[in-house]
Amino acid sequence: MLKANCRAQFTADDFEFVVRTLSRSPQDAVPLVDLLSDEDTRDEVMDHDALYRELLDNHNCLKVSPAFYFYVLVRRVLMWAGINDRHMADYLSAVLVEFGRHSAHHDGPQSTPLFAYPYLSDLLILVQNAGPWERLMIRAHMGDTALFIGGIFADRVRAQCRTARRTGPFVL
Repeated sequence: MLKANCRAQFTADDFEFVVRTLSRSPQDAVPLVDLLSDEDTRDEVMDHDALYRELLDNHNCLKVSPAFYFYVLVRRVLMWAGINDRHMADYLSAVLVEFGRHSAHHDGPQSTPLFAYPYLSDLLILVQNAGPWERLMIRAHMGDTALFIGGIFADRVRAQCRTARRTGPFVL
């Protein structure tokens, strides 16, 4: 089950990126690092427009974690939509990190057993014979998968639905 904990996964490189992006001079760097140790202040700093702009405008290879990258971008999009919920940004970022990690390591040690079932229909069959805890985990994974497919590939899902009206049902 995914945990909405991207903010807890920020690395030293992430904080170095924040300090480098927001510090006007080397003397400003130390106080900013001290500010980042406070959770509420850290959350406010993560909303800074300069971080978002630097992530998008910097064409070099960024040395930031996927959790940081997705959190800053997702948080900004949610704020633009009028959704000021850091926990939701944390969860959606975790979905992107996990599905991105799976995509990069689909056969490697990072792969989880539920990712071995690429279709929701397979998971529906699997859930029928599972115990209570396994059913919970499978259903949570199904929800995460549906959110990922419906949110990230919304245009493709809409196109498939239009095609399904003409050719038959669309099954993921």
